[in-house]
Amino acid sequence: MASLLSFSQSIKIVDNISVQIKNRGLTDAEAVALRAAWENIKYTKAIAESGYSYSESYVRSDAARNLWRMLSDYYGAKISKLNFRDYFEYNPDLLVTTTVSSDILGGIPPSAEELIGRTNEIKQLKQFSKTNQCVCISGISGIGKSSLAAKVISQLAKKSSLFDYFVWLPVHYQPVLRNLLKDLLLYLGKGGSDNSLSSQDLSNLLLQFLQQNRCLIVLDEVDSMIGLESPPDIREEYQVFFRRMVEEQHQSCFWLTAKNFVEELSMYQRMKLSIQIIHLGSLSQEDGQQLIESQGIVFDADWGQMIHSCMGNPLLMQAVIRKVIQAQDGKASLVSDKTSLALDEFEYVLKRLFDNATDVKNLEILVLFKAAILQEGYESVPLKTLNHEILKIKPDISNIDVFNCLERLQKHNLIDLITNNEGAAIVMGNTIKKYILRKYANKLEKELDSFL
Repeated sequence: MASLLSFSQSIKIVDNISVQIKNRGLTDAEAVALRAAWENIKYTKAIAESGYSYSESYVRSDAARNLWRMLSDYYGAKISKLNFRDYFEYNPDLLVTTTVSSDILGGIPPSAEELIGRTNEIKQLKQFSKTNQCVCISGISGIGKSSLAAKVISQLAKKSSLFDYFVWLPVHYQPVLRNLLKDLLLYLGKGGSDNSLSSQDLSNLLLQFLQQNRCLIVLDEVDSMIGLESPPDIREEYQVFFRRMVEEQHQSCFWLTAKNFVEELSMYQRMKLSIQIIHLGSLSQEDGQQLIESQGIVFDADWGQMIHSCMGNPLLMQAVIRKVIQAQDGKASLVSDKTSLALDEFEYVLKRLFDNATDVKNLEILVLFKAAILQEGYESVPLKTLNHEILKIKPDISNIDVFNCLERLQKHNLIDLITNNEGAAIVMGNTIKKYILRKYANKLEKELDSFL
């Protein structure tokens, strides 16, 4: 019997199921477990090939176990690592779950009906899509990249004449380019089943279709494919592909969401190619207040401090709100330390950032560490003071190096740059400050300096 479902199609089906049941897509660890099952390899090998640093016990006993339980409950059949591929590969009826709307093809965008704020970004995204062939939406985990894209694509699919086709594909599982192109062509009704075609052939077919038709294609979490942490062979293939998509003329538009600021895409923008970048920063105090009040909570100064502690991150704020409501039946005043709740929730995101050398460099860690110490007891740290302290430790670097470092940290939503009576200053949220001081409290500045 011929195989009807590929791995990339199967993982999108599971991702959609996860959205329906858990209100989130697959985690990276779950994607690793699925790849191990599909390729019939040990979890340790799948982890090593993925580039992630998960322990084998975590993937096997936590991520995979919960995954197989979810799928078994969903389909009413025993699904495990041993039979996952057989169950999915030869069952054509499963393919219908990959499309929930005749308007949007491919995967299921997350629900964005309750998206709060982002009015300017929504206008920007719509406007950029009229005149550019690619728009990248970047920002730290939980800041609302996918929600923003989901809200706007849903609006355009319902009542806009700007595009004829709408496609949503999650790509955090690092599909090889050839498989991604085959899936895109399949959803667009242009075949994609010819296994004799190379990636170059498939790219040519897709480009021709994009030239003849107006398509909006959303690739969610592309930094797994073109970021520095992605495998070199995958990264190089996609760099060539995206370069073609922004350089060669067509009448379509790609939206790319990325957790981290992807320098490759920034370079395309500086080269004046047809690409724009929207970086999502923290929610404003007003939007944060609206988010809190939408949960039936009376806003006060304590909740205002929580917004600052959560760095204006809506996902983190919602997690803290849920904990407070569950713990005290909505009586927020009885929970005094919301910063600790925020830190507990954001631990995973921060750990991913600081444990990945391609995201937060050692100089940036030193800058954050010094800023956290200097800000103790104060609302902000004068930029001159911080710059002076860093140059004392690292006399071989320049003011420009410090400025570039601060700019990268701001793009990660780890600090805010403000202007007050003392001039330029930086502000750190209590959550990130506590994390930095806790993680590096036992490291002397000399020790930090030794590995820079």
